[in-house]
Amino acid sequence: MNQEKVGADGQGELFKRRRSEIPPAERVQILQGKLYQKAKQERDYKFYVLYDKTFIPYMLKEAWRRVRANGGAAGVDGITIEDIEKRGVEEYLRELGEDLRKQTYRPKAVKRVMIPKANGGRRPLGIPTVRDRIAQTVCKMILEPIFEADFEASSYGYRPGKSSKDAMKAIKGNLEEGKTEIYEVDLSDYFDTIPHNKLYIALRSRIADPRMLKLIDKWLKAPIYEDGKYKGGKKNKAGTPQGGVISPLLANVYLHLLDRVVSSKGNIFRRHCIELIRYADDFILMGKVIPEEIRGKLKQYLGRMELRINRDKTRVLNAREKVREEE
Repeated sequence: MNQEKVGADGQGELFKRRRSEIPPAERVQILQGKLYQKAKQERDYKFYVLYDKTFIPYMLKEAWRRVRANGGAAGVDGITIEDIEKRGVEEYLRELGEDLRKQTYRPKAVKRVMIPKANGGRRPLGIPTVRDRIAQTVCKMILEPIFEADFEASSYGYRPGKSSKDAMKAIKGNLEEGKTEIYEVDLSDYFDTIPHNKLYIALRSRIADPRMLKLIDKWLKAPIYEDGKYKGGKKNKAGTPQGGVISPLLANVYLHLLDRVVSSKGNIFRRHCIELIRYADDFILMGKVIPEEIRGKLKQYLGRMELRINRDKTRVLNAREKVREEE
C-alpha cells in the first residue's frame, strides 16, 4: 500500500490529486450547481467575478468536448474540428485559454449561410469559427445556471431539462382547464432585432463583471461574412447571430423580461387568468377569453422592447371551435 504524507501539506497534495481525477464534465456540473444555488438563494445578487472561470483548463476541455460532439462546419477561417485534432487539442486549448486570460481574445467574423425552411422560404444561419464556438460554450456554461435560477416555468426553448414535449403538455393542461382561446404571436426577425443596449440592461441584472460583459459585446459586434462581403461589426446595435452557441441563451435572457411581466401578480394578464407558453421566440397566450386590451398591452410592451409583431403570422384561435370544424 502506498503511504501518503501526513499533515496539512500531505492532505493538500492528496486533495489536489483526487480533484484532478474528477472528469471535466463533473467539475463543470459542480461549479454550475454552486452558481445556480447562489443565484436562487439571493434573487438580487450580482456576480462580480466570473471571467476568471473562462480560462480554467477543465472548463475549456469540457467546452471542446461539447463543440466536438455537436460537429458543424468550419467558420470563416476554414479550420475544422478535424484540423484541430491533427494539430493537437491540448495546445490549441492552452493558446485559447491564454488569449482569454490576457483579454487579447478577438472573435472572427460569423459566416452567414441561408438554409431552407419547411414552408419553402429560407432563414439565415450564422456559423462562428470552431475557436469562437469553444469560447462561447465556456461563457454559456458559466452564465446559464445563473439565469436559469430566474427564468419562468413558462419558458421551454433552449433550456436544460426542458423540451417541446413539455411545452405541448402545458398547452394540453391549459386546454383541459377551459383556456381554449389562443393568441399565437410571431415576432419578426427576433434574433436579428434584439437591441443591444436593452439586452445589456437585462444581463447586468445579474452580471457585474465588466470583463464578462465585454466578452459578450465582442460576439455581438462581430461582423457578418456573407456573399464574399463583410457586414456590420462595431456599428452593430441590434441582433445576435442565429446559430451562435451563446445566442439562444441571450435570446432567452431578453424575452425573460416578457415572461416576468405576464406572470407578475396583480397585472392585467393575471386578472384575466392568461397563461403564456414560450418556446424561444415563438409564444402563445391562452385564456378562456383574450380581450383586445390584452393584445394591445402585449403589443405595447413588445414595442417598448423594440420588438416587432409579424401581423401576417399572428392570429387568434379558438381551440374548441377548431375541434368542432374538424369533427
